Amino acid sequence: MVRHECSVATRTACTVDTAGLIWLTLMVDRETTHRNNNKVTRLLKAARLKLQAHPEEIDYQHPRGLHRSQFADLLSSRWIHQHHNVLITGPTDSVW
Repeated sequence: MVRHECSVATRTACTVDTAGLIWLTLMVDRETTHRNNNKVTRLLKAARLKLQAHPEEIDYQHPRGLHRSQFADLLSSRWIHQHHNVLITGPTDSVW
């Protein structure tokens, strides 16, 4: 059985190593988040969308047949990771 304990002589070194590991983990997480945010911003800018729509603004009461659970499933992007396709048909009820 391997024990991960510090002796009295190396306790300070273990504390510093643990603090360094936590610091490194936080820095990597911050850099990953920053890169992902930049990627999303770049892709949205390249898409040149005419409207800024948000999923929270969808009116499910309108008689379009939209169901909150189905839309939440689409927003989760699980279908992308499962290599499925999505085909959305019907009128858009656009205002432009």
